[in-house]
Amino acid sequence: MTDFHADKRLDRLLEELGPADPPAGFVSQVMARLERETRRDTQPIVRIHAGRVAMRKAMWAVAAAAAVLLIVFIARGFPPVGHGTDGTIGAAKKYQAAQLTDSDVVLKDAEVQEFLQSEDFDRLIKDPDARSLLSDVSMRTALSNRGFADALRDKDIRVGIRSELVTKIFSDNEARTALEDALKTNASGAELASNARVSLAARDMVSKALADSLISKAVHNAAVRSYLSDPGVRAGLARQNIAAALDSAVFANAIGHNGFARSLSSNQLNTALAR
Repeated sequence: MTDFHADKRLDRLLEELGPADPPAGFVSQVMARLERETRRDTQPIVRIHAGRVAMRKAMWAVAAAAAVLLIVFIARGFPPVGHGTDGTIGAAKKYQAAQLTDSDVVLKDAEVQEFLQSEDFDRLIKDPDARSLLSDVSMRTALSNRGFADALRDKDIRVGIRSELVTKIFSDNEARTALEDALKTNASGAELASNARVSLAARDMVSKALADSLISKAVHNAAVRSYLSDPGVRAGLARQNIAAALDSAVFANAIGHNGFARSLSSNQLNTALAR
């Protein structure tokens, strides 16, 4: 009966203490105490026929000692970890301290945020023609490319890419190949005219395009040529409202921002267009 009540007291004591991480060296201290208790109680255990009772007492003493040590450590704090090592508790505290809260998160791209909060963006999103341009998937994809967007900062290029001649050249594989060859070799109109490998019509279109200062300026840009090869971009450029948007001061001011191209893939722009 006495042992039963003692066990119950020990159980309540351990439950009240709750879980805790032992300090460094605690296990070795308990084992040393157990060894001393075992040596002290060896003779009585051998002499008593019911040796299990004596062993139970020894275990009770060890458990009680462990409980006392835990109480002391909880009251006074666990001893500091040795210099040069990190204990489990210390490591956990360092890990928790390293966690970022929402307030610690910084804007990934300050230029994009600056543009989205600017008056130029506000004017752009309120302009019907500009909204049509930004809602066109092919045009928006092209403008998301920094090289293409930077090229379109030049008004001459914005005018040149909307030429009907440009549309014809980039819609014709032979003419487009002839243009690439001419640009690589810096061929003149006369040299193109003597090139028998392409049709006369293709040579004539390319020759005229290179003779036009605005078109020539546009097609000499690699990013512009790359996106003009996209039928969706050419179809977009042929739309009247998109052409009007490219001509507007609203678009010219907006595309002048460094964050313009990257803003086209932001959720904030999608939200603004959905209003």
